[in-house]
Amino acid sequence: MSEQHDRPGARPDQTAQRDQTAQRDAGKPRADRGERPAAQPAQDAPIAAGDEARPGTPGTGEVPCPECDGRGRIDGRPCAHCGGSGRIVQAIGGA
Repeated sequence: MSEQHDRPGARPDQTAQRDQTAQRDAGKPRADRGERPAAQPAQDAPIAAGDEARPGTPGTGEVPCPECDGRGRIDGRPCAHCGGSGRIVQAIGGA
């Protein structure tokens, strides 16, 4: 078993299809291969008062707004912390 596609349980039709796709897509940019590009922060995306970064920034994620509990409204008015969306962008992970 010297090649990856010779692994036990691999069906010949799957192996052949994978090899053909790899040959066809060799040298193409990711978007042309049908792959999604890495997430990039939206430069024009609005930042709510509670956001720690722009949406799509690596190392961040959306969480329910702690001020309105994810409802987007406080006393019938849009939440000032999340801008009425009910979600904020927050750093994830940590050091």
